Amino acid sequence: MPKATVTADAVQKVKERMLAQTISAEEMASATGVSYEAINAFLSGKSALSAEALTKAAEKLNMQPEELFTPEKEAREEDSPYYKAVQGGMLAVKRLESERDQVNIPDTTGKYFIEYVLDKGDNKLFEYMLSGRCLPLYPSENKARALLRIASGCLRCKLNPENYLDSFLTEAKKGDFSGKAAEEFLTALERNSRADLLEKLLSHNVTIVKKVLGPITKTRTAPLILKEEMLSLVSKLKAESLLAKLFPSLPSYKRACYTLSEQGFLSGLVIALGKVKESDPALATAIEQNCAICAVKGGKMETLTAMVNRGNTENEGLLLLALAENQEECAEFLISKVARESKPRLALKAAAFSRMQSFLLLTKDFRPDTEFYSKALAISKADAVELNRYLVSKGARFIPTTLYKTEKANALFSDYEKEKE
Repeated sequence: MPKATVTADAVQKVKERMLAQTISAEEMASATGVSYEAINAFLSGKSALSAEALTKAAEKLNMQPEELFTPEKEAREEDSPYYKAVQGGMLAVKRLESERDQVNIPDTTGKYFIEYVLDKGDNKLFEYMLSGRCLPLYPSENKARALLRIASGCLRCKLNPENYLDSFLTEAKKGDFSGKAAEEFLTALERNSRADLLEKLLSHNVTIVKKVLGPITKTRTAPLILKEEMLSLVSKLKAESLLAKLFPSLPSYKRACYTLSEQGFLSGLVIALGKVKESDPALATAIEQNCAICAVKGGKMETLTAMVNRGNTENEGLLLLALAENQEECAEFLISKVARESKPRLALKAAAFSRMQSFLLLTKDFRPDTEFYSKALAISKADAVELNRYLVSKGARFIPTTLYKTEKANALFSDYEKEKE
C-alpha cells in the first residue's frame, strides 16, 4: 500500500476527534493496525501513515478518508533522491547528507537510504553509512525488512551482524521474515558459515494481537517463522550447512523429503531419505517412488534421475505416467530402465497415448510383426496421423476391431492429398 499525501490540518483533525471521542493512542493503533509508536510519530508530525492506515483511522473517527489524505501517485525508486545519490557515489551521498536534516527515514516508496546502498553492492559506501549511524530510526512498516537487510550487508562485509539481527527481531512481526530480504539473509549466512544464527530466528516468538469483539482483543505468541517454512526457504537456496543445522529440529523427515523434492534440492533430499531409512526402510522406498512421480509430473529430470538411479522405484508405472503426461524427456529416460520383455506391452500403451517417439524407442529392442502394428493401429487415436501413417507403412491393416477406422482412413487420405499438393 503506497503512502499518502496528508492535508495540512489532517493531524490536527485527528487529534481533535480523538479528544472529543476519548480515543486513546493505543486504541487508534489497534484500529489502524500500526504500532503505538507509529501513531505517536504521526500525531507529532514526524512521519506519515499508509493510505490503508489513514483510511482505517477515518473510519474509527467517523470521517471520510478524503478529509485526511489525498492519494499519492505510485512512487518509483528511480525518482527517489536516495536512489539518485547512491548512483552518484560517495560524494553525492555526502552532499545529500549535508542538505538534509534526516536521511534515516524512508522515502515515498517506503524504502530506506541504506537499502539503496545495499542494492548498489558498494561495500565501502555501506560501511560509511553504518559509521554515520544512517540507520532506520523512525517508525515504518518496512523497518524490520531494512534491519534484516543491514544484517545481511554486515555478513557480506565481514562485520558483526548480531546487533542488527537483534534489532530486527525486536521490530519483527509475523510474516516479516519472508521474500527477497529473507533469502538475502539466509544466502549470507550460508556463504559466511553462520548457521548458528538460524537458531535465533527459529526460537524467536512474536506477539499477535487479534480483535475479538469491539475493544476486546486476544493476545497470543507465535513463532516468527515455522520450521517447515524455513525448510522451504533453505531448500530453495540449496543451503546445505543451514539444512544440516535445521534437520535435528524438524518434526517430520517424511514431509521434509517432499519439500526438498519440490525444490529440487537433491543433496538435501538424499540426506533426508537416509534419515527416514534408518527407522523405516519401507517408508523411505515409498517416498522415493512418490518423489519420482512428482518429478515426472513436473518434468524435473534431475530429481527423476536421482530417484530412479537409487534402484527403489517402480519404473514401468513411472513410464506410463510420463506417457500420459506427455513428458517425452522423462519417458525417453525411463524406457532405458524398463525390462526388455515389458517393452511390447508398453509400446502398445505408447500407441494408445499417440506418443510416436516413445513407440519408436520401445520397438527398437524387438521385431514387431504386421499383427503387432495392426494392434497398435487398432488402439491409436484418430488424430494421431503421423503415427497411424507410420503403422500403415509397416504393414498395419484396418481390421473390423480397429477403433475409429473411418476417421483414421480419412485423416490419412487427407494428409496424403496435402503432400501431393
